[in-house]
Amino acid sequence: MARVKFSTGRIEPTGRAFAAISRLHSDLLEESPGEIEVDFGLVSWADAHLASALRVVVDHSFARGQSLRFINISRDVSTILRKNGFFTNQLPDTYDTTIPWTHFAIDDGVEFAAFARKHLSRRGMPKMSASLRRKFFEGIDEVFANSSLHSRTNFPISVCGQYYPNKKKLAFVISDGGQGIRQSYVNWSNQDISAPDAINWAMQPQSTSRIGDIPGGLGLALIREFVSLNGGVLAVASDKGFWRQDGREIAMEGIRASYPGTSIVLEIESDDKTLYDINQQISANDIW
Repeated sequence: MARVKFSTGRIEPTGRAFAAISRLHSDLLEESPGEIEVDFGLVSWADAHLASALRVVVDHSFARGQSLRFINISRDVSTILRKNGFFTNQLPDTYDTTIPWTHFAIDDGVEFAAFARKHLSRRGMPKMSASLRRKFFEGIDEVFANSSLHSRTNFPISVCGQYYPNKKKLAFVISDGGQGIRQSYVNWSNQDISAPDAINWAMQPQSTSRIGDIPGGLGLALIREFVSLNGGVLAVASDKGFWRQDGREIAMEGIRASYPGTSIVLEIESDDKTLYDINQQISANDIW
């Protein structure tokens, strides 16, 4: 039986972790259809919400006729990925902290919106005025809509999240298995660009390519500004690029293997006591 190995110890929203996820995809591409063992022996920790990004690799593998069996998984990592439904032998979510891994068809925008509001409103969200909360969720909806538009794929969109009460953090991830941001930019502009630069372009306010849309404009402009004020994290992996906003700090890097789509990670600091209001905290120029 063929075997591939996951190449890093921690699955979290870093360039190193997404390089390992992308390398797993690349290694699986080299294998024939049939059962394959995925060795998780090096993995000591997995952020539960990153199951969304990992599931895109699994979906691509399944589509090629492969069946994956994860082996050498630590008890902690297994528990994390069983509670949120990534593994089929699911465990109960005793502490009600999981936003379960869920697939959405690309035209399931209404169902996604209901799911996001239900789970993100439960706990961990900083205080917002009603107008900002409405615009915040419209921004989340816009991210999903852009994933549907730019991916140009029949793969479902993979969504997952987690509330971390000890870390005071709420996390939410939207991942698609499509062509990626760089290819969307190339199709729109007829110009080549590196994957990190394509992501960075997409993250600027009002950046859009409505013919095969990519992230940017309304959704991520508001979310980026909120993250900068809240001190949270917004990270994007796509193709051979990784981009991360940590509070107000921006970093981007190339990764060796291609991530098969686009994964957008949002982490919010839930112990933020600020009462955010759309008129006071967010510039209208970045919303409209």
